[in-house]
Amino acid sequence: MKRFFFAYRHTWLALIIGCIFIPTASARAELYVPEIALARIQQARDPEQLALFLEQVYQRALDNGIRNFTPYALLLVNQCVKALGKNDLERADIFSAYAQKFSSDLPPAHTARAAFHWHTNKLAFHRFVQAHAQAFFKALAHPAALSFMVSSNLMVLTGALFATFTILSVVFLIKYLTLLFHDVRSLTPRSVPSLVVWGAVIVVCLLPVFFGCTFFWVFVLCMALLFVYFTKTERIVLSCVLVLFALVQVCVVAAGTSIYMQQSELMRLLWKVNYGYCSNQDLQQLEELNRDVPDDEDILFSLGLAYKKRGTYLTSKKYYEHLTAMSPHSYKAHINLGNVCLALKQTKKAVQEYNKAVSLAPGSSAAAHFNLSRAYQEDFKFEDADRELMKAKEIEQKRINFYLTIYSENVNRLVIDEQISRMRLWQKGYGLFSRESRIGEELWNALFGGVPFSYGTVVVLCIVAVSFFVVSRDKMRIALRCRICGQPFCRRCQATLTEDVRCTQCVNFFKQQESPDRRIKEKTVSRITRHRTVSRIIETALALLFPGSCHVLKGYCIVGAVVLFVFSLLLLKTAAVVFLDAPWTFVISYKIPAAVSLSIVLAVLWFAAMRHGMQQKNKTMDEPQID
Repeated sequence: MKRFFFAYRHTWLALIIGCIFIPTASARAELYVPEIALARIQQARDPEQLALFLEQVYQRALDNGIRNFTPYALLLVNQCVKALGKNDLERADIFSAYAQKFSSDLPPAHTARAAFHWHTNKLAFHRFVQAHAQAFFKALAHPAALSFMVSSNLMVLTGALFATFTILSVVFLIKYLTLLFHDVRSLTPRSVPSLVVWGAVIVVCLLPVFFGCTFFWVFVLCMALLFVYFTKTERIVLSCVLVLFALVQVCVVAAGTSIYMQQSELMRLLWKVNYGYCSNQDLQQLEELNRDVPDDEDILFSLGLAYKKRGTYLTSKKYYEHLTAMSPHSYKAHINLGNVCLALKQTKKAVQEYNKAVSLAPGSSAAAHFNLSRAYQEDFKFEDADRELMKAKEIEQKRINFYLTIYSENVNRLVIDEQISRMRLWQKGYGLFSRESRIGEELWNALFGGVPFSYGTVVVLCIVAVSFFVVSRDKMRIALRCRICGQPFCRRCQATLTEDVRCTQCVNFFKQQESPDRRIKEKTVSRITRHRTVSRIIETALALLFPGSCHVLKGYCIVGAVVLFVFSLLLLKTAAVVFLDAPWTFVISYKIPAAVSLSIVLAVLWFAAMRHGMQQKNKTMDEPQID
């Protein structure tokens, strides 16, 4: 027995090593297993050992053609946060640095680096800001982060416009609805009770609800009916708000596309194959989608790329040959087909494919020139290889330098694989969204239902145009409001109309203040006092509830509308930060600091707007001295 084990000692040793390193041996099958990766990281207690292990994993990722190893980078970000919590800055430095190395396009990797700089030296604020700026710009190129950023901010913007218009409408209703009632009352027989007239006015204002429209269209109709009573400034402000409503449709489409990009299984898989880490399960799902849509060029391209990275070259070649037959003008497909042929030692075929790519896109084929130089090196044509390398550097030097630094004989590092461009992915997402998704219609119907999405802007602009036409005729408004007692009066019935718009009773009262009848004086004084008291109560309530609305009520419409919009924007942004979970918040999150900062700004704006609004003089009301 001893002789048996001794004779085959090398075989047994190989089996033992193979059993110990099963994860490493099966790396090509599934490179990332969370439990195993976390266990190996925790076992490396010495920082040098940890850095060495992470460098080995990074090299393996490059060998598998993975430039953005997202799951492993997120794991390192999580470990960095834990290390910072324990004040283990040395390990946090390693984790954050390798998180950036594993996935330079991942925003949390840069955020973790910023957190490390902040814990290391709070005086080096510029490094903290620089890392956060990098995270922000990386988010603009990452579909998950960009989709969330676009959808959440556009919904906040749409909500702020909606809230501004709604609050303005409420203020104008308070200010002018009694004038509309006065004019309707003057057109109806005296035998009709005032309560019935009020009911008729309210029913007319609520007509859109009876036709299945949302309250937004109720406010639009009300503003159209009251438009003739507005001042010139108020008409301009309200018209600007309604014209901005045209942006709402753009916001709804963009937000819907962004939400669809987050929810679409196809878009997620295409991104992971081209710019991230594609697991075996992802590849199986992409195969299933290919069976449903066998002629989708992006799916064929991505399948060929995924199989090439895994070393299944014949399968990859099959997909790329199918794609080049369908789309012979796709220079990226020819480049990647050439890469597969080079991996299969079909150098002549590879050179032909690279030359086709160069002829199809002479100014955009840096990868073709670079790969052509590699193919010439395989044939020992070093002068031709140097010439092609120089051409590649002239087109895209930064990318070429990166591939020169990671060079090895592994085919995934030897040549450059082309990817589907980010812009093409977004265009594909928009195309699928416009054909298949109802997210845009659902978002529209939530706030503006009752009018079809395609006609919303046209309807609003028509209402604005008709309102201005009616105002230009100046035949509809006959009621004015007394600036002293607040009572509506008919300008046709008024014997003399003073420039400061006062009713006849108030004009006579202040002319003969010394010798009027005592009961008349008490009644008039009571009416004026009551009007002032009610006005102050309404002004105070509006100032406390909706900063800026008090300004609008007092006649400072432009300032009030701006304050209302900014306040609504900050309020909704704070709510979005609190209630919406951005991507990767489970790893690293600044939700609480962001929410606190926005709340402080919101509180300061509310207090300043409230105080300023209460202190402003009411332009629409005179307060002469009563003896």
